[in-house]
Formats: sequence, structure tokens, C-alpha cells
Amino acid sequence: MFKFFSFLVLWFFGSARIASRASVRLVPPISSKPQNKTRRNERTIERAGAAAAGSPPRNRLESEKEAAEGARGLPGEGTWGTRLGQNNESESSEAEAVRTRLQAIYDVVPIGITITDTDGQIIDCNPASEELLGVTREEHLTRRYDKGWEIFDEDGQPMPPERFASVRALTEGVEIRDQLMEVRRPDGRTVWLSVSASPVLRDGVGVVIAYVNVSDLVDASRQIQRLALHDALTELPNHTLCLDLLDQLLRSACRHGEQVAALHLDLDKFREINESLGHATGDHLLQLTAARLKELAGQNDVLARFSGDEFFLAAPASDPAALARQVLETVCLPVETATGRLSISASIGVACFPEDGQDAEELLRHADIAMTRAKSRRNQYSFYNADMGRQVEERLNLARDLDLALGNGDLHLAFQPQFDLSSGRINGAETLLRWQHPTRGWISPAEFIPVAERRGMMTRVGEWVTRHACQQIREWRAAGLALPGRLAINVSAQQFDHPEFILRMTDILDTAGIEPELFEIELTENSVAVDPRRAREVLHAMREMGMGLALDDFGMGYSSLTYLRQFNVHKLKIDGSFIQKMVESESERAIVATIIGMARTLGLETLAEGVETAEQVEMLKELGCDSVQGFHFGHPVAAEEFARTWLVEPAESSPA
Repeated sequence: MFKFFSFLVLWFFGSARIASRASVRLVPPISSKPQNKTRRNERTIERAGAAAAGSPPRNRLESEKEAAEGARGLPGEGTWGTRLGQNNESESSEAEAVRTRLQAIYDVVPIGITITDTDGQIIDCNPASEELLGVTREEHLTRRYDKGWEIFDEDGQPMPPERFASVRALTEGVEIRDQLMEVRRPDGRTVWLSVSASPVLRDGVGVVIAYVNVSDLVDASRQIQRLALHDALTELPNHTLCLDLLDQLLRSACRHGEQVAALHLDLDKFREINESLGHATGDHLLQLTAARLKELAGQNDVLARFSGDEFFLAAPASDPAALARQVLETVCLPVETATGRLSISASIGVACFPEDGQDAEELLRHADIAMTRAKSRRNQYSFYNADMGRQVEERLNLARDLDLALGNGDLHLAFQPQFDLSSGRINGAETLLRWQHPTRGWISPAEFIPVAERRGMMTRVGEWVTRHACQQIREWRAAGLALPGRLAINVSAQQFDHPEFILRMTDILDTAGIEPELFEIELTENSVAVDPRRAREVLHAMREMGMGLALDDFGMGYSSLTYLRQFNVHKLKIDGSFIQKMVESESERAIVATIIGMARTLGLETLAEGVETAEQVEMLKELGCDSVQGFHFGHPVAAEEFARTWLVEPAESSPA
């Protein structure tokens, strides 16, 4: 937003350059309303050309008198004007043209602009501010910047004046950019604004406030979040949101010394019911089960639907067995269908906090293990026990072997090409990690990455990937080959949060002699959400180095408009789970379309992951997606095969 002000100033000086000896004076508005006290609202910009031309200096009294005379001579009350020194008629004419241009911009720009004095009293506003805030100019000029406004933050809570961008800019003397706030207008309507404020603190001017309507973007962002975090059929939280809600419940239980029962429920023989009676009956059964569980669950309990016919309920419970019996009795009541009464049953796995798990993921996993045992006998519940915990020992062994693999050559890089959707040409690649265990063979990243995250090993793993990616680029260069576009590298939250992340990344690149412009860093929203202020600084430093920045798995979490506006990313990667279902599912297609539309509005690129079919390709073209990646175009392959298939001579390659 503040690029507008830079543009305004540059245009002003550019237009006035031909009048190099002029003294240009911007005169703030003259109000017809009586004032309680006199404010000095004159800001004078003296051009160096005047002194160079030998123009005699004016004393302060003369300058103020000329400013007042110039203001009275301007057309219209309450407008910004200019006055030039009386060097000659040509200079005056050209300066008048400058004033006219500036006034036109101020009047027609669709950005609200409000100006206050050093006490916070509003002294001017442009026409766009009246339309955005629903307040007339006359009423606007009677207000202060910190009183009489109903403003709410992103959580819907009233925002105290000391948090306003305008107040902070004036009291702290710092520039505040892109503060998101919801304003209730006098007519009762609300509007979301992105507000920036810059302190002037001189010549009677306190702060300049600029704001733009972002209501459509906020609505789109919330729609994405709603679609991504809730099951479309039952409107219950999905697995992603369930983890977050369960984590909150466990923290509360820990503070109050409560036991939490986690129940993973699976409807018995649901597939047979779905296939024999039809999907409409199956959907009705799922919705009815959700409604019954909602009646049973308390206000602060966690209730979610996972894939298919699986539900999850977590609640504080002194008697988990009694809760499991109550759930079974509630869910297994007969159901009336178009073909008659239907008897159903369910299997429930129970895990208890803190005995069976110390965090949300572990508790969910153990409840799932217990549910598998219960399902072998059907229509009953089963508790997790220590015998089921052998997987814990397997994870410890896997972590130990991964630690060895980082140094013994068992880890390898694979590369998957990315393509421009309109031209079909390769425009980059993603670096992927593969592990060939000496006794177990190839181990999936889905198995060993979570282990590395739990053991705090992701910084070492990430740096290993970066070093070996640099080494691979050097080998390709030595063979006279180059990648068209950037090479993408995933950076985990642990690696990004390391206090020396930038320093260590720079050291790796410098040691290898590889330019940062060749890389694109992929981050998830979770990576930047922990400490947004630090994240902005780190991301800015990376962009200054020349690296590309992409937000990975977009749509899977809290897709925040604030992050997109404040963090200096240039690309959104749409998660493959949406792409795989978008042809058959209207809700998944709506998510993809909304993400692409939001990205286009914000000037960001989009890349769809997991593209596997021609139907998906055609649909992504229709929606306007920029780039694609997936098995339909190319599988991840070792460096040698990737070079033979996709790499080109350096003259044909350029970073994206």
C-alpha cells in the first residue's frame, strides 16, 4: 500500500524537476469549522534548485503568509494545494500542473487516506475514506483517530485503541504496515480494512493513515479455511482441525489434573450398507451418526469426522468405559431408511491421557490401534494397552538408524520436474529425500520424517539436503547442464526456527559456490506461524538473497490472509489431496478454485501438486493454475536419470 505514497512523491518531484528553482509548498486543508486551538498545518519542501539559482531565502513569517495566501487562492475548501515562489510565470504554470495532478490522485485513488495532527485530531481525508468508512467528510473532521470507532481484530474481539496502526505510528514513531482490522460503519455494515500508518511528526502533521478494502479476500480466506478444516458432509472438524482442538483440550486437562478419554469410532459394515442401499443412504447414516454424537458431546469436547465412516470423540472422563458404552448405545440405535429399519453397530478404540499418550498425535494413534483390535470382534470397545506399544520401540530404532544414515551414504536425493501449464515446458524441480536402509530396503519419507521431527533431527536432515543439492548442481554444471528454473527445497519448521537458520544456509551456499537465486524454499504455514515477526525478517532476508519462497500444502491448515500479505512469498503450492479429489468432488474443486483466485488477486503464482490424470490437467487449465507437478508429468527420479531426461544447456536455462 505504501508503494502508492512513494509513487506519489516520486511523481511530484519528477514533474517539478523542470522548475528546478522553485520552492514547492504543500498546504493542508483549510476547514470552515471553528477550531479550539491553532494548529500549524503547513509542510514546506524546499528544493535545492532554488538556492542554486540564487533565489533569496524567505524568513518564516514571509513563508507562512505566502502559504495562507496560496491556500485561499486554491479552488474548493479542504484540498491540498501548491504554491511556487514568484520566479516567473512559466514556473508557476508548471507547478500548478503538478498540484492538479497530485490533487487528482488524492481525490480518485481507491485507497482511503486520513491525516491527523500531532494530537491525533483528524485534519483531512480523501473521498475514498468517506466511501470506505461510511462517514462524511464533515463528521470525519470532528473525530480523533482513537475515539468513536468500532474496530475488531481477526478473532472478532474489540481492538483497543492502543493497538490501532494509527495510534502506534504516532505514539511509537514507527511505520505500521498492513494491519488487518474489521470496522463497523455507522450504518451497521462491517468492512475489513488493511491499514498502514506512517508518522510525520512535524509541521503540525502527526500521522498519515492509508487503508484499503480487503473484505473479499478475507471472505475467501475464511472460506478456504472452513472448507479445509471441516468435513463437508457432516460439518464436523476434520483430522487437521481435530489435532489442534485435541491439543487444546489436553493442555486444559493437564492444568486441571483431569483424565481425557479419546474414542476412535468406526461404523461396522458401512461399505456393505453403502454399496447395497446406495450412497444417499450411506450419507444419511453418516449425518445421523454425527447428529447423535453432537447431542452426546459437551461444549468443550472434541468431536470430528475422519475419512469414510470414522469418527473421533475426546472428553474429560473419570470413567472412560462408561463413556464408551454410552457412545455405543447412542450410535447403534436403529435407523429408519427408505427401505425400512436398519440396525447398525460400531467398534470403538479407547486411549486415555496421560497414560496412553502425552500429546494429541500419540493419543490419536493409540486410539486408532485400539479401534483396529475392537473391529476384529465388532460392536464393542477396546482399550489401548502396553502390548500395542511395540511401535514406540520401532520408532526409537528408526531414529537411531536415521542418525547413522546421515553420515554413511544411505540417504539419497530424488528430483521431480515441475511444468508451466500453458506451455508444457519444465520450469523447475523439487528436491525429495529417499532412504535406502541396509536391511529394510527403501523406507518411505512418510515413515521416517515424523520420527525425525519427534527426535528434533529435522535441522540436520534439512541441512544435509541443502548441501547435497548444491553438490548436485555443481556436478550438473561440470557436465555442461543446467535446470530451467529453480530447484525447490523443503524447509521444516524446526530448521526454520533455528536461531542461526539464515547464517547456516548462507554458509552452505557460499561453501558450495552456488547462487541463492537457483533455489526456491518451500515452507508450510506452521513454520511461519510460531513467531510471525521473526518469520517476516527471515523471509525478507531470503528474498534479498534472491531465493524464491513458496508456501507449501496451502489450504491444508489455517490459510491466513495476514500471512499472504505480510510474508514475502511469491508462490502457493496447492496440496495434492485437493487435486486428487477435485474432478469428483465439488467441495474440493471449490477449494482449488478459491485458492487460485485469491493468488491471482494478490499477484502470486500457483502450483498444483499431485497431478495424476489428464482430467485434472484440463480442470486446472480452466481454473487458471500456473504450474503443475505430479506423476502425470514425471515421477521423482535419481539425479542421473533426471539429468538425461530434463536438463538443458546453460544458455537455455534461467531462474524463474
